[in-house]
Amino acid sequence: MVCHNCKVEAHRYGKNRKKQQRFHCQKCSKTFVDDSAPKPLDNMRIPEDKAVLILQLLLEGNSIRSCERITGIHRDTVLCLLEVVGRKCDEFLRATIKNIKVREVEIDEIWSYCALKQATKNRLGYDMSDEMTDDNYCMVGIEKNTKLVLTWHLGRRTFDHARMFMHKLDKVIGNTFQTYQLSSDGFNGYEAAAREQLAGKVDYAQCVKIYGNGFPHQPFEPVHVIAVKKYPKLGNPDLAKATTAHIERLNLDLRTR
Repeated sequence: MVCHNCKVEAHRYGKNRKKQQRFHCQKCSKTFVDDSAPKPLDNMRIPEDKAVLILQLLLEGNSIRSCERITGIHRDTVLCLLEVVGRKCDEFLRATIKNIKVREVEIDEIWSYCALKQATKNRLGYDMSDEMTDDNYCMVGIEKNTKLVLTWHLGRRTFDHARMFMHKLDKVIGNTFQTYQLSSDGFNGYEAAAREQLAGKVDYAQCVKIYGNGFPHQPFEPVHVIAVKKYPKLGNPDLAKATTAHIERLNLDLRTR
């Protein structure tokens, strides 16, 4: 390491409280830290090898407390790391996924909740305008043939959030003079948002599943899909190709992992 003032070789001089290497110049007696090294993970003090191990464990389906027991890193640090990496992944997605040529796109949403469910929020009389504490839906759009995730949006299952999701989807797709096939479930917000944001750009169809009544003698038996009806909603969609099977399979992977 070369001293910034004297331009002579400096010697190692221990480490600071952030575990960064310090250097000491014998000529000018100044002490400094090497700032040229990259600072990943927003200057978190966690070692990079431990951070990589935690991310590998999370990707393999380990829980937060399981990562804490295996690595010895506190669960709050694991959550902080997950937040930092998630934000950087979102930035990478926005910068990389753009002007994508697509043929068939499937969209669907994943239900979850933050802090408490909508029914509990209504029962306790909490502020209904607070969107941070109730049911949330992660809307995801993929290209059917490549399984590429085009965009996503987190919000409520309303027309306003569906419109924001469709706007994000329109920004990343580069089919300038060619329409593409769009398939979704029977959520009415998708249809209204597609007519407003994607009119003339998509051939849109909805796939509505019809469920049976189940079996009365088996109360815990899940209901079964007895039919799937397809409805053209916008443009001239090919109903034989309209499906949401691939995006629902992705949603299952996301939920179970």
